[in-house]
Amino acid sequence: MPLQFAKDQRLVEVDGEAYFKIAKNKKVPFRVKSNGQLIEVTGTEFNVNTYSKQKSSTTLVEGSINLSANGQQIQLKPNQQATLSSGRLSQKA
Repeated sequence: MPLQFAKDQRLVEVDGEAYFKIAKNKKVPFRVKSNGQLIEVTGTEFNVNTYSKQKSSTTLVEGSINLSANGQQIQLKPNQQATLSSGRLSQKA
């Protein structure tokens, strides 16, 4: 992870698992690339797990996040989880 971000973007790539607690900044969203998906947040807490290359999961703790992969988009609310498997996004509470 970078120690400092550029002024116009906050972007990281994850391979494995990471927990994020993101400072709110609506002008510069925080983006995470992982295993074929893009997660975009403005301020929240969430976990990303990409240990398996066949299946990755994103679990939202607080706030709201948007996920996109292969032309699909979903929005998570607290205590929801999204899974990317076989190129398809799915969501569960």
